[in-house]
Amino acid sequence: MMNASHCIASMEQLEEGKFFLETVWFLIAEKVIEKAIEVYGLDEHGAEALRRIFLRPNLYDVELT
Repeated sequence: MMNASHCIASMEQLEEGKFFLETVWFLIAEKVIEKAIEVYGLDEHGAEALRRIFLRPNLYDVELT
């Protein structure tokens, strides 16, 4: 039987896990964008545009189901 404190702890663990996964996902996206900049030989203007489009805060949201 689950009590309220166990349920709260589980929710906190889920939130921590979600934050961790979103951080990892963002770091992977950042590496992919930087590699694309390198591979396509983008100038600083193009590189900044790519970063602005694909590295916006809260763009990568992990949904736990």
